[in-house]
Amino acid sequence: MNVTVIGTGRMGSVIAKRLPLEHNRLLINNGKSEGKELAERIGAAYTTDLGKLEESDVIILCVPAATTSIIAKQAASFAKDGAILINCSTKAFFEEQLKQNYLNLYFVEAKIIGHAGSLEQGKSAIVVVDTDKREVFHMIADLFYGMGSVRMGDAKSVPVLSTMAAEAGLRTAVALRKQLTMYGLPEEMENILIESVCAGTMSAYVRNDLGHFGQELAEKLESETGGN
Repeated sequence: MNVTVIGTGRMGSVIAKRLPLEHNRLLINNGKSEGKELAERIGAAYTTDLGKLEESDVIILCVPAATTSIIAKQAASFAKDGAILINCSTKAFFEEQLKQNYLNLYFVEAKIIGHAGSLEQGKSAIVVVDTDKREVFHMIADLFYGMGSVRMGDAKSVPVLSTMAAEAGLRTAVALRKQLTMYGLPEEMENILIESVCAGTMSAYVRNDLGHFGQELAEKLESETGGN
C-alpha cells in the first residue's frame, strides 16, 4: 500500500517514523530540509510535489490547523478514486463542502491524544478515529498501531480534552515556577524541579508507581478534593 504523510513537523515526523515498514511511504513538505533528512533516515521517498499524491492509497495530513483547509483541498484534487484522506490536525477538521465535492474519496478524522515531545521519547498515544466504516477503521488501526492504542470515537472531543490537560499541566508548571522564584534558586534547579520532580511525580501517579512519601501526598490530596 502507498502511504503519504503531508507535513513533517513534530507530530508528522513521529507518525512517519512509526508507520509499518511494509508499506511504501512518501513524505511531503514545503521544502524544509528536515523532511528530506527524515525520509532518508527511515527509508521513505520524499518530494515537494503534491502531484505525486495520485499514486497514494492513504494520505495523512499533519499540517498546522491554519493551513489544513488549503492543503486538504489541494490533496483532494490530486487524490485517486477511493483514496483515504486522514486529518491528524488536532484543532482543524475537513470541511463538509470538501467532502461533498469529492464523493469518490474517504475523509477521516484521526486525532492523537499525546504530546509530540513525549512520543519522540518513545511514549505511546491514543489515536481516536472518527468513522462508522469498520473496514476503514481496521485499515487505519493497522497503520497507526505503532502509535499506541487506536480506537473509534468522537474526534471533536479530542481538542477539548487535550486543551484541558495542557492547561492543567501549564497552570501547575507556571504556579510552581512562581513559588520557586521566592527561593532564589538557579534556573537549572528550577527546571529540574518542574520537569523531573513535578512532571515525574505526575507520571508515577498515573502508573501507580509512587514512593511512600508520594503515595501519602496523593492520598491526602485525593481526600481533600474528593477523589478516589
